[in-house]
Amino acid sequence: MRKLISCVLASLTMLGTHAASAQETPAPASKDFAGFRAEANIGYDRTGDDALYGEELGGLRVGGAIGYDAPLGNNFLVGIEAGIGWTVTGGVTVGPFATNDPTTFHVTGAHDADISVRLGTKIGPKTLAFVKAGWVDTAYRSEIVGEDYSFSSEGNDDNLRLGIGVEHRLGKSLYAKAEYRYTAGDAGRHQLLAGLGIRF
Repeated sequence: MRKLISCVLASLTMLGTHAASAQETPAPASKDFAGFRAEANIGYDRTGDDALYGEELGGLRVGGAIGYDAPLGNNFLVGIEAGIGWTVTGGVTVGPFATNDPTTFHVTGAHDADISVRLGTKIGPKTLAFVKAGWVDTAYRSEIVGEDYSFSSEGNDDNLRLGIGVEHRLGKSLYAKAEYRYTAGDAGRHQLLAGLGIRF
């Protein structure tokens, strides 16, 4: 009888130890950054040197993005993101080009809207590093001013966008992000952004 009781107690102890071990098994690291998210961002937006007769077009950009990230194994995650932003300061005026023609061109950045996928990996207890690639619609607003006339228009251009950045958890849901983006094109477009978001 004592042997039977001892065997039962030993079995229960082993079962309890196994259950506790299972409960202590940590979730995949990538789960810390998984789920739906929304963010606001702000930063600097600049075209390349050859965009407008050798002039750079740069200014302050404000915008936001929404996205969803899912675990990809224990150490990686994959996600999709859609964002939009507006260049709210800065502009370039070129011209006049001839002594008898006072026409000038004033160009400012309008908006850029993109959709992209990203791949990330955890590099610290609360920090994620990621790369991204997608497609972006960029727009510029032009105003032509002549001696006795003026008119404005907006042109759009679609190009490949690449990015790299880091995301840091500030709490259970809040996070901060820093990101560099490059948009391909005739002169290229560079953005350096900081963001603050919430994960649901």
